[in-house]
Amino acid sequence: MIVATWNVREMQQLSKQAVIADFVRKHKIDMIGLLETKLKAKNYSYLMKNRFKEWKNIDNFNKSDKSRMLLLWNPSRVALELINVDVQTIHTKIRPLSHAGHARIHQHCPLCSAHIESPSHLFFKC
Repeated sequence: MIVATWNVREMQQLSKQAVIADFVRKHKIDMIGLLETKLKAKNYSYLMKNRFKEWKNIDNFNKSDKSRMLLLWNPSRVALELINVDVQTIHTKIRPLSHAGHARIHQHCPLCSAHIESPSHLFFKC
């Protein structure tokens, strides 16, 4: 599973939306978090209908009218369970639907494999 984040600093322009969609497809990204999108409803709708038609999304737009975070994922590759949405965070539980890369993670990143075996390590209570 390939996950990316991007501080896009505004996505109102359709050309910027195209760059993001091309980046996701080129790098075969399964899930992406977009920060500081500042998307208006009209452009958000266009993005989902035209650039990420088969993808699912969660946002914090009703919590913040300033920065706005957007989480997009390919539901054929990622299972996502929403835990909480706030002004500064979107908490989720994610699970890859394909285990093809699972062995590679164990081989190259012992820390990552620990998180796969026990995802509770990824969350902290403050």
